Amino acid sequence: MYSAHEALSALLIDMEKVDIRSCFFADLKVLFRLARIYLAVPIVAGRDLAVARSIAEALVGLGHEVVSTWVLKEDADVSLSPERIFERDVKGVRECDVLVAEVSTPSHGVGIEIMLAQTLKKPVFCLHRPRISISRMLRGMPGIVLLEYQSLPAVKEPLKALDARCSRAQAGLP
Repeated sequence: MYSAHEALSALLIDMEKVDIRSCFFADLKVLFRLARIYLAVPIVAGRDLAVARSIAEALVGLGHEVVSTWVLKEDADVSLSPERIFERDVKGVRECDVLVAEVSTPSHGVGIEIMLAQTLKKPVFCLHRPRISISRMLRGMPGIVLLEYQSLPAVKEPLKALDARCSRAQAGLP
């Protein structure tokens, strides 16, 4: 059994080993955690790598992390089996905080990812170019936010709505 003096001395010695600054910054990272974004874009038909990369750059520029980095690769991991792609994508949607989809070009895969995110009650933001006919099913889905962008350089502007919503969610607000 330790005396109160011995216990306090041991505690103070242990505290000297702790870098208070690293604890403070670790707490700040948790408090203001950046959103982990699953970026859903067409891969098989209608793929536009420039669009995917522009959206990813805008998200990262806003301080978020894009977790579906394979959509930014030249080959998009097409050598994987369909089963492995399904498992990877489902895992990515399950582990993300928010799903951002580019929906200007219809895609079965993007639709499945949107539905999974919506079922999991994840925020879903759907970007599209102007004058694009968006599926009525998608437009009628509860909680989906449709965001139009005028050009690739301007894609960051509508994503600020995502930034504001993520900040409110982190603060516990609707």
